[in-house]
Amino acid sequence: MSAVNTIETLIHLGITVKDAYNNARKNGGIPWQTFLQSNEFKQIEAHVTALLGRLGKSEVRAALETVEQKKKALVGGGSIANLPADKLLQYFDLLSVEGVLVRKELEQAAKSEAFFAWLVDEALPKLVSVAKVVVPLLV
Repeated sequence: MSAVNTIETLIHLGITVKDAYNNARKNGGIPWQTFLQSNEFKQIEAHVTALLGRLGKSEVRAALETVEQKKKALVGGGSIANLPADKLLQYFDLLSVEGVLVRKELEQAAKSEAFFAWLVDEALPKLVSVAKVVVPLLV
């Protein structure tokens, strides 16, 4: 799987879970543990399982390697301090993706409260905010 596919899988997974979680919370807040037992989660569980199956260690490692290669290409053997503003912002966005990919939560991606809370509350907002810049860089 390519780095782009890994990032898109994370975004798709995050949005799928967030949407179902928001639907389950319409009558008030519920803990993640309760959500995992809800009808809303049961409706997406097969899809979530399939997406999680595409986020193995080798796919994440390959995505990290691609991000690292793109960071090096942006710097071009020079210094980050010498990058023009547009390239510096691209570098920063790559750092944001790298930060998501190295988190232990992703390494232990599973149908768990901790993983889904991290994905929806931390990883998804970062990935969505940088996807327009990063995805074309990684192609």
